[in-house]
Amino acid sequence: MLTKEQVLEKAGGEENLIRHLVPTFNPNLRKKNHKSIFSVKDSRPSMSIYKDKGIWKFKSFNTGHQGDVFRMWADYYGLDCKAQFKELLQLINQEMLLGLENDSIQDLSSFKPIISKDSTDIGENRGSLPSQILHIEYMPYGNSDISRLHLEYWTQYNISKPVLERFHVKQVGFLSYTSNSNRFLSFKYREKNQIASAYDISGRIKVYVPEISSSFSSDLFFKGQRKSFSYKNQTKDDVFGLSQLDEGTLDYVLLTAGEKDCMSAYAHGFRNVISLQSEHQILSASLLEELRKRTSVILSCYDNDVAGINASKRLETSFCIVSIPLPVDIKDLAEYFRSYSSDDFQLLLDVAIKKAMLLPLQKSFGTKSTRVSNSIRSKVEHYLSGKFDFRLNVVTQQCEILVKSKCDIWEKVNVSELRGHLDRHGISCSLDVIKCILRSFFVKQFHPIQCYFLSFEGSEISGNIDYILELSSYVKLKNRDTSHAKYWYTHLKKWMIRAVRAVFERDGINKHALILCSPKENIGKSYFCEFLCPLSLISY
Repeated sequence: MLTKEQVLEKAGGEENLIRHLVPTFNPNLRKKNHKSIFSVKDSRPSMSIYKDKGIWKFKSFNTGHQGDVFRMWADYYGLDCKAQFKELLQLINQEMLLGLENDSIQDLSSFKPIISKDSTDIGENRGSLPSQILHIEYMPYGNSDISRLHLEYWTQYNISKPVLERFHVKQVGFLSYTSNSNRFLSFKYREKNQIASAYDISGRIKVYVPEISSSFSSDLFFKGQRKSFSYKNQTKDDVFGLSQLDEGTLDYVLLTAGEKDCMSAYAHGFRNVISLQSEHQILSASLLEELRKRTSVILSCYDNDVAGINASKRLETSFCIVSIPLPVDIKDLAEYFRSYSSDDFQLLLDVAIKKAMLLPLQKSFGTKSTRVSNSIRSKVEHYLSGKFDFRLNVVTQQCEILVKSKCDIWEKVNVSELRGHLDRHGISCSLDVIKCILRSFFVKQFHPIQCYFLSFEGSEISGNIDYILELSSYVKLKNRDTSHAKYWYTHLKKWMIRAVRAVFERDGINKHALILCSPKENIGKSYFCEFLCPLSLISY
């Protein structure tokens, strides 16, 4: 019988098990998000892989999947990690060709990945794992015990029945769906006396099952419940609370991490609040443009954990969105209102608004309207735009500067020298102001490799000359018959085309590699490989 330890030893550790499913994973590189293997549509990589107490774990933020490496394999193939662990080990042994002996041979052909790697037919509303074969039963807010419990849970955050109805939050009694792996899943919340809510945005839902201890209610039938993921088919463009904002110009808009925080703030008198569903959700350009048309002040108030603090910093550095910090002993905004009053939060809000008003509004996407401001930052931006051009090199991640009087000489920005230049011309500002400007939309993005290839657009070489064929002829093959020459030419061409494709497609991977072998030295192997790279791109 296969064991977990045998599989780990034969596979070479957890890292290799992860990499078999996530080819972009590298344990030696700095932690980053990967494209979710549980969702076909994941344009912004949302799966985090990290070490927790020496054990590799993962979390897919757009689908809710999380756990250790074996849970990753189980979820990927639609298995129950606990009930079908024996089958899971057999599947790993088979898929990775580990060659471990197994007494109980079983047909594993029925276990397929929940997301087909070749799938291209994706429904417009299909944003996560569950398919659209959905059956959901809502419960009216009546006099039943579970309804009273449901309202009692939300009332502790001052969220009343009218608030729930305004935000289209419904009580779920039963939910079932057939997943993409053809597994039928059902959740009988009413029968189990569990509290479950559905956030409805334009017909797309997200089912929320909060963690509640058994001591929450004296009801003998309520045994408590754990936080769980049940179903979500909302997309990254769905914004909770956006349609509930008042019409016309707003004094401010506050971004919160979760839907509960959003409703709690609204219930305490702060009406201009929306939620991006998660602190990991990136603020889109279209949403930012829409908000900027209605207000000049955008703020954030995220959870008091590492993810929330980091997300707040990203919003501030990328979009100059001021963050409202919560007391260190408070987890999130909903918990804040259980200990503090609306007047207390109004003080925090007023301070953040004043801070935001000192920052000039970024140019709106695709419009010419800007806010006239006499702030220091606006003066710095006005002066710099007249003297210099700036760009962010997305390959080196360095900000580059061009003096407009010097044609086409780009250099790395030295922030201290730039501040000295401003001082000499009568403009005093801090280094933080300059850094904030250089991280904003004031600086355009520049991809040097893409620009190199795009520069040929409109001047493509015409005629019947095959230059790749000519290039391939410079490599003298050991076996020079026609079939071998054609084989070498075909794969050189594939390599070149895929190299260019990988530049323009974010998820593109060039699986081809050119390896020139010869027992002789100094015959031009290295020279040929270097020749393949244009001189202007040699530094990359």
